[in-house]
Amino acid sequence: MEVIKTFDGDFKVHRKIFEKTLEYSNVLPLVFLFIKSMSKIIRHIAMMLDTTPKMLYLVYNNIDNYYYEKRQPKTKYGKPQKDNKGIRYRDLLPSMYPLKGMQEKLNFLLQTLELPFYAYGSVKGSNNILNAREHIGNKYFFSVDLKNFFSNITHHQVFKMFLRNKFSPAASNILTKLTTYRGGLPQGAPTSPIISNLVFVETGKKLMEATKSYQITFTSYLDDLTFSSKSDFKPLTYKFLEILKEDKFYLNHKKIYYKTYMPEVTGLVIHQNKLHPILSMKKRAQENRYVANYLKSINSYNDALEMLRDLH
Repeated sequence: MEVIKTFDGDFKVHRKIFEKTLEYSNVLPLVFLFIKSMSKIIRHIAMMLDTTPKMLYLVYNNIDNYYYEKRQPKTKYGKPQKDNKGIRYRDLLPSMYPLKGMQEKLNFLLQTLELPFYAYGSVKGSNNILNAREHIGNKYFFSVDLKNFFSNITHHQVFKMFLRNKFSPAASNILTKLTTYRGGLPQGAPTSPIISNLVFVETGKKLMEATKSYQITFTSYLDDLTFSSKSDFKPLTYKFLEILKEDKFYLNHKKIYYKTYMPEVTGLVIHQNKLHPILSMKKRAQENRYVANYLKSINSYNDALEMLRDLH
């Protein structure tokens, strides 16, 4: 029997099977066995996502009905970002219930998968301050921004990620359909951050391999990658970029820097072995209590580092 498995999770029995039904009397029982197997997988996934097979089937086959377009201003420290054209906007594709509820449950489950130590973005117990702190004490810094990070992660990459994490091909197809939209990860869906981290794992391994002989510190904060060292490693930077391009990640060339003085790492400046807020953040803290509390957090991390140094 010839069965074709399509990527979007539908399973089609090739028409040649039916043309030869008289020739192969065992075809129909095999088809029914195949359908029964798929029904079992759907029931298991529905149970995993706290929904019913009927609802899962409904959402799966009408996925366009459960996303909407939204445009909102990009903000920094609670204030809209501007350029020479005016306010900058971010285009989102948030999901709606019941799809959103399924994604929230899947996000909870995927969070239990172990991520590499270098990953700090959207990771429980981590934040941008801890990410920047990893690079304190180094002199040379290379930062890379990945362009349209979520939307440029394709459904093919997501499908392969599920397979790597021991989901069956059929389950991987269904979960990919539930977590991708218009060919990529939708920005605004609960599952997109954790899935992006999991997709990046294989690329991260290659980057770690490329850095391990040179005492280079590497961290990722979703689309924001930072490499640093006490020694000059500029000749190696092309290799890091080649790895990213080979793995189909797009570079934002306007945000690729190699610095030796007061580098900015995930929104914080590293100077004299301390983390410092940028000037605009200090000004914003005078009128925004959330930013003010954030500055207190930075100071707390710096105080903790001072105590550790005193112990040594």
